[in-house]
Amino acid sequence: MKDQTMTRHSLTRIADGASEAIARAVSFLLIVLAVVVVYEVIRRNVFHAPTVWVLSLSYQLYAAIFMLGAAYTLRLGAHVRIGFLSEGWSEKRRAAVEVVFYMVFFFPLVIAFIITGTDWAWDAWIHWELEPPEETLWMEPIYPFKTILPVAFYLLFFQGLAEFIRKILILTDKGNP
Repeated sequence: MKDQTMTRHSLTRIADGASEAIARAVSFLLIVLAVVVVYEVIRRNVFHAPTVWVLSLSYQLYAAIFMLGAAYTLRLGAHVRIGFLSEGWSEKRRAAVEVVFYMVFFFPLVIAFIITGTDWAWDAWIHWELEPPEETLWMEPIYPFKTILPVAFYLLFFQGLAEFIRKILILTDKGNP
């Protein structure tokens, strides 16, 4: 039994470490996003020569930051919650409710996004999909960007699994890793 608890604690540490490492790596995209936007502002306002690619690239960078940061946000407990409902509850009662919500809502929805997103990304890679000309004049390759969705949801799934294990450990008095 002690080995299983240690394995659970190890799994949560691995998921936490992966979420933190991805968040640190993705945080550098904020610098890239800022540089791209400043570049566009200077081109547009100083040289009166706007680009056709910055708007699309800025949307993609922002979406990547947002999506790939979701697992880390879950790790920090910073997703939107309705805390006032469980404010007076014991830790075990909150853990029990969260276990049910993970099983009923979180895992089914995340798995649906993984399946759908993987199909969507795979189809984009097969067809070497480009952004349609109605969306942007740049017509950049969109398949790498579409890959972010399933990757982000895989990361969210594993972090959610770690959080779920934590709640189970609270319910079984094995401690909170």
